[in-house]
Amino acid sequence: MTVLSRRLINRLGAGIAGLAVAILISAAPAGAAPQMLGLVMTDGPVELRCEDGTCRADFSGFCLQKDRKSPAFLTPYYLTQNQDVRLTLHLADGTTRELAAASHISLRTKRFYAGVEISLPQSALNKFTATGAAITIGKRVTAMPVAVEGDLNPLTPADIEAATGRSRTMASAWFDNSSGPAGAVKIFARAINRTTVNDRLTAEERQDLWQTTLATLPDTVDDKALSLATGHFGLCQKWLARKDLTFGLRQCLEDQHDDIVRGLNRNLWRALKPGS
Repeated sequence: MTVLSRRLINRLGAGIAGLAVAILISAAPAGAAPQMLGLVMTDGPVELRCEDGTCRADFSGFCLQKDRKSPAFLTPYYLTQNQDVRLTLHLADGTTRELAAASHISLRTKRFYAGVEISLPQSALNKFTATGAAITIGKRVTAMPVAVEGDLNPLTPADIEAATGRSRTMASAWFDNSSGPAGAVKIFARAINRTTVNDRLTAEERQDLWQTTLATLPDTVDDKALSLATGHFGLCQKWLARKDLTFGLRQCLEDQHDDIVRGLNRNLWRALKPGS
């Protein structure tokens, strides 16, 4: 059995186990602060989907501190005010308004460091007489874990300087572009935000969603990125053709996205080694 098949077949059980671990961690005394995260630059605004009083979308993240633990499921993070993240509001009169996003949004991890949900209350749209909203991630954006009372190993100024300095600058070369694996990550992020957790689509519907995603790509996404992403999507088509699986397209897309992110992160750590 391949690594991919084991991961996909065990996805549901792993998710339940992960939730249980997250609950246990939240009930236990605080340990050490988790990793600071980089957020991958987006090629333009990402529309938030509003339902049940919250507007949200998933964004790609990566680890900036190899020696700290990965964040647990739904770990809260925040942006400092100087981060290049913009909130675009679609106003009722057809115009748009752009704001610095940090004070309006919430961040929490979905899949360790590779998937980060950004959200804001739908009531915030009413405040601005807006009908919708979108988020744009700029270059070299870093997310900080929310401090927990009793943390035995909190982030220090030296930790923050190291993660936001040379590490974040070098990470831009691996993540903040649209070529090869970095471009494939952006393609999968777009596709993920076109799905819902409960999607159970036919092969034709999955292919239509994929083609619709590719049709929205900017010219900066190169052929290497497209080829890599399409190959990984083909694996999803193959595995989702099985009738005994409990997961849907979104879960498979997330797995493929996260595999590519982990590979890029390994490349980053090698590049950061002394003498590299």
